This record gives sequence, structure tokens and C-alpha cells, in this order.
Amino acid sequence: MAASRTGTLCAISAFVWWGLSPIYFKQIGHASSFEIISHRVIWSVLLLTLVLVIQKQLHTLKEIINDRRKLLLLVGGAMLIGGNWLIFIWAVTNGQILETSLGYFITPLVTVLFGFMLFREELSQAQWIAVSIACLGVVIELIQLGRLPWIALILATSFACYGAIRKKAQAPAVAGLTVETLVLLPVALTYCLYSNFTSQTVFTSSFYNGFMLSLAGVVTTIPLLLFTAAATRIPLSTLGFIQYIGPTFTFFLAIVVYHEPLSLTRLFSFSLIWFALALFTLDGWNRLRKQRKTSASLPE
Repeated sequence: MAASRTGTLCAISAFVWWGLSPIYFKQIGHASSFEIISHRVIWSVLLLTLVLVIQKQLHTLKEIINDRRKLLLLVGGAMLIGGNWLIFIWAVTNGQILETSLGYFITPLVTVLFGFMLFREELSQAQWIAVSIACLGVVIELIQLGRLPWIALILATSFACYGAIRKKAQAPAVAGLTVETLVLLPVALTYCLYSNFTSQTVFTSSFYNGFMLSLAGVVTTIPLLLFTAAATRIPLSTLGFIQYIGPTFTFFLAIVVYHEPLSLTRLFSFSLIWFALALFTLDGWNRLRKQRKTSASLPE
């Protein structure tokens, strides 16, 4: 019960952070997507290594490296999360925040499917109804766009796959993320050296730009640590619907702060998804309350 509660709080915190992250990436949007993601990797490696040193957990890296299965899973996770970062950054800095919101609304549906297929996680009748309503909202949104929303589809698929891989790997949160970023580090360093050599870098153009790009490690690492901590403590089906918090924040940022256009059809499709989330959440609370009553009635 305590682990489930901790996992839920970690998941909520992670997705609120992700939902507000476009504010940060808009501030450094004059840098290329490749430079931003390179700094995300480089500064994340430094920050994660520091955390491992402080926690005296450096030995966990060796344990992962010696475990062939975990290592291969984390290499796959690194490829997925790297691609996810790149597409997300490009979309945010090119005025496609609403489509990233759609992508992360689709993600829980894929996550729930993975939980059902890979981990045999069962859904209640109310949860299946919620999934169906959310699917209807997504279908309406796809029709409204009138084109293949490739940004949304890539974001959804890559992140859902990443969540499933991290759950299978069962690697410690900090050590696992460190391995993933280390896998991406050679590419990140190569690009930074190349952009600096060709005078295309933004990092050295001013103190402000350098400082903002150096924050990429904090912006990246904290929510990912929270997410991986949650993924190992709660079912993927629950994690999937908590993910709706992130794109909801992103949705309001896109409309209220960055004034992206919103049609009535799109508003209706998003409303269906929010209703599905409310239904799922209500069902979850009811089941949790029943579990607590059952536990309280059992003899010690």
C-alpha cells in the first residue's frame, strides 16, 4: 500500500513537471533541437553521476553492466527516450505544442494496452469504459486534423514502449537513467563538438544561453527519476491514466500562453478524454477505499 501511494505521488509529480516543460524549451527555442537534446544528455549524465556518488550507489552501474538482460533493455530504452526527446523539442520550438499534447493523451491508451498484453494487468468494467471514451476522443481529434498526426503518434508509441521497457528491466531509477544517458553521451558530445567547430552553437553565444542550456540536466532528470520510480511501484494501467495530467497542462499552455488555435471539434475531443480520466480516477478511488475497508476488517 505504501509503495503504491509513493508511486502515485511520483507519477503525478513527474507529469505536472512534463506538462509545464514547454515553458523552458520555448525559452531556448533559438537553439537547434539537436543542440538542446545534446545538452539534455550531457548535463543529465553529470547530475545523475553526482546523485550516485552522494548516495554511494556507483556500484549499481557495475551490476547493471554485468547483467546482460538489463543492459540490453536499457540500451533500447535509451534509443526510445532519445527519439522521444528530439521529436518533442522540435514540436515545441516549432509551434506544435497542441499536437504534443495529443501525443501524450494517446500515450496512456498504448500504455494500458501494453499493461494488458505484456504484464496481464486487468482492468475493471469502469476502466474499460473510460478507455473506450478516451479512444473516441482521440479518433475525433485525428479526424479533425485531416492528416496523419505523426508527431503525436511517434511521441505516444516511443514513450509507451519506454515505460514498458523500464518496467521489465526493474533497474534502480538513478542507475538505470545513468546507463541510458551514458549510451547517448557519445553522440551528444560529438554533435556539440561539431556545432562548436562550425560556429553553429548557441551555448557559447552568451551567458544566458549557456546557463539555460545547462539547466537541461535538471529539467530532464527530475521528472524521469520520478517516472521510473512510479513505473516500478504501480500498475501500467494506473500509470497510463495519470499521464493525462501532463498533456492537460500542456494543452492549457498552448491555448492560454502561446495562443495556438482551438476549434470546437478539438475542444470536444479533449473534453471526452478528460471525462474518461475522471471516470477512471473515480473508479480507482472507489477500489482503493474498498481495499482499505477490507484491510481494516482483517484480524491482526
